[in-house]
Amino acid sequence: MFLTRKEIATGLTGAWRIFKGDYQAMQSFDLSFEGFWRSFYGLALVVPLELALMLADRGSSMEQVAGAPVSFAATLLIGMFALVIGWFIVPLLMLALAGPLGIRERVGGFIIGYNWGSVLIAFVFAIPDLLLGLLPLGAAQLLAFFLFLVALRYVYMLASIALDASAGFAVALVIGYVMLGLLVVSAVTSLVLAFA
Repeated sequence: MFLTRKEIATGLTGAWRIFKGDYQAMQSFDLSFEGFWRSFYGLALVVPLELALMLADRGSSMEQVAGAPVSFAATLLIGMFALVIGWFIVPLLMLALAGPLGIRERVGGFIIGYNWGSVLIAFVFAIPDLLLGLLPLGAAQLLAFFLFLVALRYVYMLASIALDASAGFAVALVIGYVMLGLLVVSAVTSLVLAFA
């Protein structure tokens, strides 16, 4: 069964509370075993948004990927692969590292918060794309960079709240998150361009 409106509302409310730095925010989430798995359904909310944005951008700068001209189908494939891989790779890595990092008891809540935060961030990141035709390119790029910093703040606050992490651990997690994101986009782009 797909997510209910109540699940979506409570999940996004929890993510918003985390972003604001509310240390009671985890109470907004369903932290049960079922809630853990259902948080992954958030991807189904993001895919239509990403597809719509890519279709709206068709014929623009998306025809250039890594400096090489590619078909719209290839750019669509790159975007969808990066989205799906990016959605699952952070939770998988956190599960794998939970024991060595000493966060096994809290990692489930972190992943639930990460999944719902990813939905919230995806919709926030749509703002520059929606305003691209209304704003000068420089202003849209500046807005996109600001929203990137907003996403990093979310990861920092999530680590602080869900994992009860120190500032140093939370910063290390944010750095790892950025590096992992760059690696995923680079790997997926190389793979798709190899077959384009």
